[in-house]
Amino acid sequence: MAIIWLYEKLEHGAFPDKFFKESDIHDALLKVSSINLNNRQYHLKEQYNSIISDLQEYFCVMIASRLYG
Repeated sequence: MAIIWLYEKLEHGAFPDKFFKESDIHDALLKVSSINLNNRQYHLKEQYNSIISDLQEYFCVMIASRLYG
C-alpha cells in the first residue's frame, strides 16, 4: 500500500523532481499502516529499514524503465 500511496503522490506532482526522500517513505508507511502511536504499537526500526530498502529498489527500477524504456 505504501508503494501505491507514493506512486499516486508522484503522479499528482507532489514530488516536483520526480524524487522523494526517506522521510516521504516514512510518511507513506504511517499513512497506510495500522500503527497506533498512542498505544506505543509500532514496527521495529529494522522492519522499516527493510521496507524502505525494498521501496527504494522498486522505484529505482521503475524510474530506470521509464527513462530507458
